[in-house]
Amino acid sequence: MALTEYSGNCHCGLIRYTCTLPDALAPQGTGKINRCNCSICTKNGYFLVYPKRSDVHFIDNSDKHLRSYVMGKKNKPHRFCP
Repeated sequence: MALTEYSGNCHCGLIRYTCTLPDALAPQGTGKINRCNCSICTKNGYFLVYPKRSDVHFIDNSDKHLRSYVMGKKNKPHRFCP
């Protein structure tokens, strides 16, 4: 399966990363793409993919700036740019 590398960052640019995803996620592909129903994602038409951790690489150790938020059973932290 062919792979494509994507670059991304948080809104302010503090957190920067690359992510490698299979081409099967393209609109004509068969890979799984999720649609979130929160107000922000719905308004902007965002879709979600869940890459393997080994396929996400933070640039210049920018992940050291990430903060965590947990809810419910507090066993799945949501990491975000502060």
